[in-house]
Amino acid sequence: MKPDVVIASDLYSMVPIAQNKKQLQSKIIYDSREIYTQLAGLINKPIIQKLWSWYEKQYISKINCVLANAEIDQTYLNTLYPDVRIEVIKNLPGQSFLQSNKINLKELLCLNEQQKIFIYQGKFHNGRGIRFAIKCISSLKETVLVLIGDGPMKTQYIDCAKKYNMEDRVFFIDSVPYEELANFSNSAYIGLSLIQPISKSYENALPNKLFEYAVSGLPVICS
Repeated sequence: MKPDVVIASDLYSMVPIAQNKKQLQSKIIYDSREIYTQLAGLINKPIIQKLWSWYEKQYISKINCVLANAEIDQTYLNTLYPDVRIEVIKNLPGQSFLQSNKINLKELLCLNEQQKIFIYQGKFHNGRGIRFAIKCISSLKETVLVLIGDGPMKTQYIDCAKKYNMEDRVFFIDSVPYEELANFSNSAYIGLSLIQPISKSYENALPNKLFEYAVSGLPVICS
């Protein structure tokens, strides 16, 4: 089978696909939803960062079209690769966010009606402002923080909640299927998206959750 188009969903899959373009005889789309050579996870890993930068530069010329999810990423990539076609397609919420069934978080978490829910949904990584959010919530009365997701920093954020004696006001909910996520968002008071500019990728970030909160009718506190 020889497909007409092959989509590389990240840099790591783009490289082998580009290497085999001649055999595939297909057009290749590279979904650069992040600035992969400037990820936060590459901080203090200069050799790995240079290696991936070399791979991207080496093979991006074989790509028919690069997708960025924001104009700022498009501009950045254009400065690196002026001869490459780069288009913007934003990661907007799917139909599930328009047809969600509200889950009563206050009932689920045994909260009183006066308590206001601040919600974060996404990965638990460094630079997402979660530690800052926990600290801020500790000084606000009648508020709780609900964190939905998973990731390598989860244990540290649980410890952070304990440090501020917030075990009864910071709630962790495991990752849920994307099509069910809006069910939780709908009963919150405010959505949080506090990306910190610890890398170029984070500095340019246009998180999906901004649009997901908006579709759910939530005001947003964002960086």
